[in-house]
Amino acid sequence: TSTTTTTSTSSITTTIRSNSAATLARNAMQRADGKLQCPQCPNSYTRLSALKRHIEFECGMLENFRCEVCDAGFKRKDSLNRHCKVKKHITKYLF
Repeated sequence: TSTTTTTSTSSITTTIRSNSAATLARNAMQRADGKLQCPQCPNSYTRLSALKRHIEFECGMLENFRCEVCDAGFKRKDSLNRHCKVKKHITKYLF
């Protein structure tokens, strides 16, 4: 089945019909600065692939990955790994 969601940004209104993250991303509004606006939250992205990943794996998700060293929370394991590398934290979650 299909759902209908209407989103407004400034004076632009678009109707998105979809259950799929890929379809939501393809039908996303393009802002004046060229970025693609997530139809479900204030985040925006320059690449369609990044918006698709956001909708499918991040938007509305809980922070299920937590750094054992500083307790920072992340929605994706690769984000936790990047954090640990940058901060030079050693945890069992790396790689």
